[in-house]
Amino acid sequence: MDRGPFLEQLTEATDQGVWLIGPDGTSYDVNPAMCRMLGRERNVILASTIFDFVDEENKAIFEDEIASRAAGKSSSRYEISLQQPDGTLVRCINNANSVWDAEGVRVGSIGIWTDITEIEKNKRELLELKNQLAEKVSVQNAELERSNERLKAAHKAARMGGWETNEVGELRWSTETLEIFGLTKEKFSGKLEQFHDLIHPEDRERVIREATYARQYLDHYTSNHRIVRPDGSIRHVQESAAVIRNFKGIPVCLSGAVQDVTERVELEAHFRQSQKIETIGQLSGGIAHDFNNILSVIVGAAGLLEMDQTYDAELVQSIMRSADRGADLTHRLLAYARQQPLRTVHFDVRKLVLDMTSMLRRVVGIDIQISTEMSEKLWLAAADPAPLEDALLNLTVNARDAMPEGGQIVIKCKNVCLNNEENRPTDYVQIVVKDTGTGMTEDVKAKATDPFYTTKARGQGTGLGLSMIEGYVRQSKGHMVIQSDPGNGTAITLRLPRAKQG
Repeated sequence: MDRGPFLEQLTEATDQGVWLIGPDGTSYDVNPAMCRMLGRERNVILASTIFDFVDEENKAIFEDEIASRAAGKSSSRYEISLQQPDGTLVRCINNANSVWDAEGVRVGSIGIWTDITEIEKNKRELLELKNQLAEKVSVQNAELERSNERLKAAHKAARMGGWETNEVGELRWSTETLEIFGLTKEKFSGKLEQFHDLIHPEDRERVIREATYARQYLDHYTSNHRIVRPDGSIRHVQESAAVIRNFKGIPVCLSGAVQDVTERVELEAHFRQSQKIETIGQLSGGIAHDFNNILSVIVGAAGLLEMDQTYDAELVQSIMRSADRGADLTHRLLAYARQQPLRTVHFDVRKLVLDMTSMLRRVVGIDIQISTEMSEKLWLAAADPAPLEDALLNLTVNARDAMPEGGQIVIKCKNVCLNNEENRPTDYVQIVVKDTGTGMTEDVKAKATDPFYTTKARGQGTGLGLSMIEGYVRQSKGHMVIQSDPGNGTAITLRLPRAKQG
């Protein structure tokens, strides 16, 4: 069978270009597909060489191919851009094979051309889309990373961490949670029992009971409790958790967050204490004024009795002594209520303390030693010196009563610079009265400045001593600090503002 007609029709019908080229690049023949690629009529192409359809850059490719054919290369595959009359470039792949005559002489080559312009365009578009997508992913990853960092920073600032526990008691803690509980990764066992051991003993049973109840009946719950860190410090935390259940409603894990709320709890307690003190202060002021009116009547009546020649002198003196004690109590009440005016002067604390030392030694007796430690260049204080004398006497007497078998009292004075309530550096003159007595428990220390609170026997104290001192210091824009531990004595620190120079 003659294959000529079949090959001719195949060449005419195919979408691939067929280009017969002589050894020097002249065109022998082309099919319709090749004409479409070149954008020219067949007769134009046959009157041209292959070099007429490429620019200078691609012409070198053809030159290399012709040279390689002459050197004996039989076939090759390469990419090249053909140029149409309007300048449009058509990207093609050419599969070229050398053609020999019956005597083995190379008479040219046949090229099968495939237009890959659209493919290349699609590849470029896909690559561009890929790059754009990669850029977007990179931006999103960077934003996610920044969000994670901001979230971590927020958790750290809020002292909040995450945790999760499953049904077999395995526990996972975030880095922030480990910090809250005072643990390192190496010290964390990942067991629920370790968490239970860190809960304050007084809260442990309740916390376990709340978690057990939540697993059975709730979707989420919140628990407030204390923890005891490995270093012994106590912190207040708030736990919030969601109960995760499977499709059967069986709890499989608890996932939640823990926040250190110690400062908030302490602030709320301080606020409640301040409200209580303010309320008692107002009540004390009212009582003092009413009591003072009653004393005025008593003193007036006693004065009338003295005018009577038959009066009982001992009875009147007893009345006047009682009135004097009542007046002193009124003065104390008004001082606590901040209704007793203070005179602010600049005075030398060092001189005041040294002048009082001999008198204080007589008050405490021979079994207690009193010593002083004074800074050489102590600032002048801006306050009323009279209540400070009363405060030193009161603190010394309290120290004496806490050392029934004797001991030591040290009065220290120095300059300090601390942040005030507005967080601004402020200069103070600091006076510390420290003893080696029995000290106070935490419960006693918490109530020490409450008015009318005393640990002394009935009739031996009014319970106004420390409350008056605190009222005086606060009214003078200073502050008082109590440091005390059972068996280690007590140190009462008074800080009075430094007198402004000039």
